[in-house]
Amino acid sequence: MTSEEFGQLAAAIGPLDETIDSVIEVSPTEFSVIFSEAEIEVDLDHDEAGGKIVASAEIGTPSPERALAIYEFLLTYAAAWRETGGLGVALTGPGGTLLLTAIIATAGLDARPLATIVTNMARRAVILHGIIAAGVAASSPGPVSPSAIPESLLRV
Repeated sequence: MTSEEFGQLAAAIGPLDETIDSVIEVSPTEFSVIFSEAEIEVDLDHDEAGGKIVASAEIGTPSPERALAIYEFLLTYAAAWRETGGLGVALTGPGGTLLLTAIIATAGLDARPLATIVTNMARRAVILHGIIAAGVAASSPGPVSPSAIPESLLRV
């Protein structure tokens, strides 16, 4: 998929889901999908040579006293990639913001599946943001197994 094709694809997803407020071109290889009601933005970065789109959404910064428990919860969540549809978690740097991520292959991709993936990812980001803000994982005793992850957090 060329950068031009990516731009057309990204622009086409806005009208396909009523929860998408706008799709903004940041650069020819980067678009931001805005979900105002949910206060979430999903960034789409196109890697033409790699044949993929890397989607990411900020999900918060845990308090220092709860960071370890939140990180353990999110790493366990990311390890359940078969159940979550391949969602990952990243950290922008030490003490930085957490990101929910997804790698989307561009081969054969059209607007409808991309809109679904991005919308579902935004929904998961809202839930995870709430968990991080509340520090909920800190109150969970011991490690979290993939089977204990709520159904609402699964499957993009």
